[in-house]
Amino acid sequence: MTSTAMLGLALPAVLFAAVYFPTITQLSIALVSPYAKADVRKRLFAATIDGIPVIITWLLYGDSGAPLFLIIGAGYLLLRDSMRGQSLGKLMLGLVVISLETGRPCTLKGSVWRNIVFLIPGANMAAIFLEPITVVRDPQGQRLGDKLAQTQVVEGFGVRDLAASFKRWWLSFTSELHPFVRKPGREPVDIGRCTVPALAIGQVVEGRAFACCRDYRSSSFNFTSTLLSSPGVFEMSMFLRPSIGLK
Repeated sequence: MTSTAMLGLALPAVLFAAVYFPTITQLSIALVSPYAKADVRKRLFAATIDGIPVIITWLLYGDSGAPLFLIIGAGYLLLRDSMRGQSLGKLMLGLVVISLETGRPCTLKGSVWRNIVFLIPGANMAAIFLEPITVVRDPQGQRLGDKLAQTQVVEGFGVRDLAASFKRWWLSFTSELHPFVRKPGREPVDIGRCTVPALAIGQVVEGRAFACCRDYRSSSFNFTSTLLSSPGVFEMSMFLRPSIGLK
């Protein structure tokens, strides 16, 4: 980089830094926000994540010389907050950019206004250092870009919340798919020497309900007799017949 190019970047950076804080003060007078300040550490971490694609495109441009990579990086930097108010970093950290005029997520126009300072040659170099300082010092965490676009970063729906919602939906779906999974098992019926979970054969003859069940401790079957007392109610007499071997 020649000395002329360096001077061409240094002069806009110095001018931008000179008018930065007076401009912040002037814009803050007419700007009132009812929203709470978002976590500063989340915002700085989200900005770091958003810087990764820009750095990658810059490195690819330096390696290949194709201006397409610069266009992609600049486009992401300028329009990153237009997708429901969330860039890649804000989505991962659960942050949302909202418009103070409408209370809704940031639009395409708002994203351009709040990020335009990062595309001005020279001024963007100063903005990289000045904007984080303003985010920390401002009561609502609004930097110069937010004051120009009338926006603010607030806590919102992120990847963690999305994963929790998916988990709740999946548990609800599986419970409906298998309605008998959570039902407690029935206790086995004890009829004399035979203890089995269910009767194999049942028959009503002459007012008596005869049932046949398998004795798992032997190869024989035991016949038990119950008295039919009333509809739906069986009184167990525990009358056991001698075991009869069945083949």
